Amino acid sequence: VLSGFIISVAYQKDSIPVKYFYLNRISKIYPLYLFSLIIVVTVYYTFYRVFPDLIKLILNAFLLTSWVVGFEDALNLPSWSLSVEIFFYLLFPFLFKYLLKPNNNLISIFVAILFYFFTNISFNILVKNLFKNHILEQYFNTIAYNPLFHLNSFIVGIVTGNVISSNSIGFLRNFIKDYSYLILFSCIISLIVFMKYENTIFTIEGVALHHSLYSPLFALIIICLYYNEGYL
Repeated sequence: VLSGFIISVAYQKDSIPVKYFYLNRISKIYPLYLFSLIIVVTVYYTFYRVFPDLIKLILNAFLLTSWVVGFEDALNLPSWSLSVEIFFYLLFPFLFKYLLKPNNNLISIFVAILFYFFTNISFNILVKNLFKNHILEQYFNTIAYNPLFHLNSFIVGIVTGNVISSNSIGFLRNFIKDYSYLILFSCIISLIVFMKYENTIFTIEGVALHHSLYSPLFALIIICLYYNEGYL
């Protein structure tokens, strides 16, 4: 959500030459990531006296781990999030130009809501089927880490950036300023409760909660922090 919000606000008034956008993103992310991967491989060799599996190394090097069954958390665990983020960056120029235009917030909000519900309902159906066929443990990480199931969070972030930049919620500005602490507290408590009891909710109610389900709460937190003029 935060990534979508920041990149949306940053490119709000600029046309996006796709080639330069990609070069800019890669130059900011990949060199540092490659350096961290070298450190991971060095540590791996130091402790185990063998080099990592070649497939794991290639998937990590090209940020593809989140797409391949069984390799979602291979070798360099945090790389799954960058694998997801690179996919978002590939889509961003086209989403921003054709589907989530800054000057048409109604369509953007509609697309975000539609995709949000579609993604989470699809995730729930998949998890239920995997659970029913006794293969949930084997494939859960595959769908939980998959970029397609996180894309709605990125879209929510982009739309949040569009709405704030265009001042579409200016009429709510004073309300958000006055009650930002209460809204933030409510969002944080809601997140803690949902994350603490998500396994219980699935066991009792049969409802699987993907972490992208919480993206509207994070969007609301971002809006509160943006408008807050206190100590936050």
